[in-house]
Amino acid sequence: MSNDCVAQRLMMLRLARYLVVFLTSGVVAAICLINASQWLLRHRAELLLANIQSITLRQTQFDTVKPLVHRWERFGKYEGNCSEKHCNFKVTLQNDIFNLPDWLRHLAARLGGRAARVIGGFEVIDGIVWGKYFDVEVEMPPIRGEDGKLFSTTLMGVAESRSQFFPPHYWGSILLHSTYVIDRPAGCEGCVMAYVYFTPYADPQDIRRLMQFNLGCLTRWRTCQDQADIMPVAWTQYSEERSKLETQPASPKCSPRVAELLGRDSENAAIVDLVANRVQDEAGESKFQVSTVRLSVRLKRAEFWNVGENEEVRVFNDAVALNSYNLLSAVHPGARFIFLFAHRNWPGKNSPTIWLEPCGAIPLTESNLEIVKRGIGQDFRAFLRH
Repeated sequence: MSNDCVAQRLMMLRLARYLVVFLTSGVVAAICLINASQWLLRHRAELLLANIQSITLRQTQFDTVKPLVHRWERFGKYEGNCSEKHCNFKVTLQNDIFNLPDWLRHLAARLGGRAARVIGGFEVIDGIVWGKYFDVEVEMPPIRGEDGKLFSTTLMGVAESRSQFFPPHYWGSILLHSTYVIDRPAGCEGCVMAYVYFTPYADPQDIRRLMQFNLGCLTRWRTCQDQADIMPVAWTQYSEERSKLETQPASPKCSPRVAELLGRDSENAAIVDLVANRVQDEAGESKFQVSTVRLSVRLKRAEFWNVGENEEVRVFNDAVALNSYNLLSAVHPGARFIFLFAHRNWPGKNSPTIWLEPCGAIPLTESNLEIVKRGIGQDFRAFLRH
């Protein structure tokens, strides 16, 4: 073999080694950058969570959280003015991977990276913090679908305050603890999600306990997979409560407690006078009572309905509450009721606009009105005017 051939081979081997070193160094550098971005996000998220946890709803004042606005203004925003009268301040944190194209995000995932975002904030109303929230989204490694394309699933943990819940929750954990709900969405395509919703009237210790996140999901090499990973404390309680919920009846018992909660959670509440009844029998449906009612007093929202005007409402047995037998016979012309209802302006000639909630037709008495008003008073958003 000639000296030229030997030299050429040595040069090729040297170039190959340089290429290997270069590629290896590039991969190591990419892994380091990815991990640095994730650890930086985790560090900021831990600080933000601690700040949000330090807020006690209905107690913490604007002057106390005002420094947080300055501390997080680089990542935060608010609509209009952030003043003592009203301030809804939102902080958004995310790592560098979050903004990459899909193919680069998939490549980063092979190197241990994952797109992640953290959102936290609070709302001040008339000098007091009435709302706060903290949400975490972590993209899980991509998998290949039936069509051969890669797609990702996002693991989500959500802890947010609400002024009210929605009556469907009465068939869930709301009857176990009236001021907070632990659940997961019925349909969440492309996501695995746990959420905790709580009112400002929840025990601060419960809020702090349930508002715990495993922020290690932002940095750990082995990806978090389910709700127990991202919100371990809340999801442990959720799992323990499943057996209790399975033994509950399909519909809530129309008790004073349920009436109070409906006062808080119903979209609308009003005092009405019963004008007339008729029986309606639609094709394919059983007979049901339709009552003509006149609006007497707005208790909560119901802005679409003018005082003194009549509306028709379908009344079923499960709607009647807090009388001797909870039967339709109590809903007769001349009677006065508290109605708790949703407003659904669906198209159609015979479609009603007022839909009573279960247990949403309550005879008007001083004691019943006091119960409902006690619940209405907890829905602080019902009377906000900004």
